[in-house]
Amino acid sequence: MVNRWVVSPLQKLVWTLALSLAAPAAALEPPAAERTRFLVFPLADLTSTPSLAWLGEGLAIALANQLEAAGFDAVDRDTRVGFADAAGLPRGTPLSRASMIRIAREVGADRLVFGSYSANGESIRVAAAVLDVRGMKLGPEVVAAAPVKRLAEAENELAWQIASGSRPRGGETRETFRQRMRSVPNDAFSYYVRTLGLGDPNSRSKLLLRAIELYPGFPEALFLLGKDYYRRGDWSQAAETLEKVREDSRCYTEARFMLGTCQYLKGLFQDAVRSYSTVLGFGERVEVDNNLGAAYLRAGDLPQGVRHLSQAQALSRGDALVAMNLAVARQLEGDERASQRLLEGALRSNPDNGLLHYLLYQALKGQGLEHRALQALDDAIRAGIDPESVKNEDPRSWLQIHMTWSSAR
Repeated sequence: MVNRWVVSPLQKLVWTLALSLAAPAAALEPPAAERTRFLVFPLADLTSTPSLAWLGEGLAIALANQLEAAGFDAVDRDTRVGFADAAGLPRGTPLSRASMIRIAREVGADRLVFGSYSANGESIRVAAAVLDVRGMKLGPEVVAAAPVKRLAEAENELAWQIASGSRPRGGETRETFRQRMRSVPNDAFSYYVRTLGLGDPNSRSKLLLRAIELYPGFPEALFLLGKDYYRRGDWSQAAETLEKVREDSRCYTEARFMLGTCQYLKGLFQDAVRSYSTVLGFGERVEVDNNLGAAYLRAGDLPQGVRHLSQAQALSRGDALVAMNLAVARQLEGDERASQRLLEGALRSNPDNGLLHYLLYQALKGQGLEHRALQALDDAIRAGIDPESVKNEDPRSWLQIHMTWSSAR
């Protein structure tokens, strides 16, 4: 059931203004040591067997996951599809080598992986080639074969050959690499892969639920199902689903971010603090520091709220949403002058934002600057703020959180 709550007129306005305030949050994490970056495209289907049509995308996902787990960098599917869409390339049709190279260059990939699969009775053969994008040198074909029921073994063998030819980190042994083999059974994995091209949320949810029923600990399926609930505003169902995503999955940090947001919107601020703090352990990000600071303030911890909002402000490069939150925190501290500076800066890029004008009115009034305060109040009223309906509200209820997770790295 969707969580529902009562909001004041100003709170409704706050959420309406959130999107206009929120600039894309840049993930300014410390640069990691340079790693070979792979882009794996769906493998071409040479079988003409409808029941195996999901394998092209499935093999690409499995190979990318195992290469990333081995210490390489692998472009995720959403990024690959997004760049292909931006290039005007049609979905569901094989791409030319030139198109693949174009996308690989745009996403900064060092290695491009492509290939095909074919079936012979109960056996499947998978072949792939690796192109060095910078040197435009094509490596030899690598091949793996196995019974269809043991497809995961063929995936792992192929991933091992690709990794071995690209200087795997730490001289990993074959036995160690074998532990990276996909543990999700074929039937559950196929349901998950089939959801990736679906636009209808209800159909997608049914397939994801089936995949989870077959393999309850399936992190990617849990993540996508939780994300669907999240997009619908069903915070309770989203939280219950996202909480099951394991820490060792590549979608864990985004799942925890959304979990924290669900908890925040349900008024579970201490829980939100714990979830956002977990995400922060993976690196500083504007949206995480901002939301964590807001959660601390709503939980009554002003010093920690100020600390994280100040960090978000340092990372944000002019995000008006963050500036407004920190301005509220400064007012709660009694530092009206600092609040004024933040609000005036935010208003330069958001001159029609009534809430910013109203907060500026409070900051100026707190300093005894009555004439300027009245001007700010007039600006707030013209922008749609009713002073009488909001004058007794807790300013912490006006805090804004980022709802989306930036994919920038």
